Amino acid sequence: MQHTIPFWLAVLININIVIGAGFFLQVQSISRASGALAPVAWLMCGLLLVPLVNALAQLSLKYPRAGGIYIFSREQLGAWWGMVSGWSYYVGTAAANAAVGHALTLAIVDLPWISSVVQQHNVPMLACDAVMIIIFTLFNLRNIDFLENAQLFFTSLKVIPLLALVLALPKLFAWQNVLAGGMPFDSLVPQLPGLLFAFIGIEACCSVMDKVENSKKNAARLIMFSFAAIVAIYAVLQFAVLGVHGSRDVDPFLCLPNLFFQHPGLIAGATLAIRLGLLASYLAGFYGVFYFNNWNLHTMAKETGIVPLRFLTKLNASQVPWVAVLVQSAVVMVFLATAQIGTLYVIAGLGTVIAYALSAIAFFAWRRSASGVLAMLSCLLFFYACGNDLVQNGLMAGLPFVVILLLGLVAYGLLRTDKRA
Repeated sequence: MQHTIPFWLAVLININIVIGAGFFLQVQSISRASGALAPVAWLMCGLLLVPLVNALAQLSLKYPRAGGIYIFSREQLGAWWGMVSGWSYYVGTAAANAAVGHALTLAIVDLPWISSVVQQHNVPMLACDAVMIIIFTLFNLRNIDFLENAQLFFTSLKVIPLLALVLALPKLFAWQNVLAGGMPFDSLVPQLPGLLFAFIGIEACCSVMDKVENSKKNAARLIMFSFAAIVAIYAVLQFAVLGVHGSRDVDPFLCLPNLFFQHPGLIAGATLAIRLGLLASYLAGFYGVFYFNNWNLHTMAKETGIVPLRFLTKLNASQVPWVAVLVQSAVVMVFLATAQIGTLYVIAGLGTVIAYALSAIAFFAWRRSASGVLAMLSCLLFFYACGNDLVQNGLMAGLPFVVILLLGLVAYGLLRTDKRA
């Protein structure tokens, strides 16, 4: 008999999948841009994503096998659009991994016993990023079990910064902080790429639906309840950050000990605990996406049936798709070397929006319903926001994404033997 997960535990798993590094990296920039409307921005983004989440949930029930977004588009729209969807998602999440990986490197370099060495030898940050990527590449090639087993520990540590924020509220919360940034309604749509970055992973929530107890009855309720909880948590936490810091340009978590304590020892200890919590969140987020993206590429190469792409499916003695690991490491490193860190959030959103949009179209092709239309319209708005952000930063900012995306699609087009779909 298949082991089933209690409904409440599945909800907690889904919340844990999504909430993490993306929120920590975006929360204060949302406060600066949207002021008192920052919590509303999370609610707006969540509302726009509801039709898409519903579409992904329904498609996951119809195609409950490895491949996810790639499989949805391939089965409903054809092999070519399946590849466009899967590769766009892969490249977008690789950009997201580059952003989170850089945050992880910064968190490590900021540790006192490491920062002194980096400063003394004047080590460039890109070199530090490269060392971190190499270390994780080696771990993934050997399939180090302790990293997988430590995921639970790492993800539990990310509660520390959030707990510090909650404990600081009674002493530091002030309504004037909430209102100080004004209510710039015109800031809401431009914030969508950053907001979407914090929601990347909602498609992974669908992967546990078939394992929840009484899944036929609870599947739809599970995904919508989980998503509603995530949106509510984001909005409440954003409101808390706004009430403590307003729209000031500060680290909303690391500066809490200085505001809360006076004793140097307590400040140092609390700062270290929060720093470790943030580091653990970045580590868990980076490793999780890195690990699953290797298998996403493995699945795409296997499902295409193209002989020259079979090298991507090769497993080493540790049963790891080692070529896929090296490819992802190279893609992440290219993003870190060629793209601005701030642009990586937009690139990540653009890649995932393309995949989400094709999933929405696949859902509409399967079930011609109003919810499918709404899902497509939501993706169109997100696509506009990401495109507009790239225009504001200069179209060249998106060049690494375009080049990597086109290289993969051109290679697929040239190697395909079946040109029909």
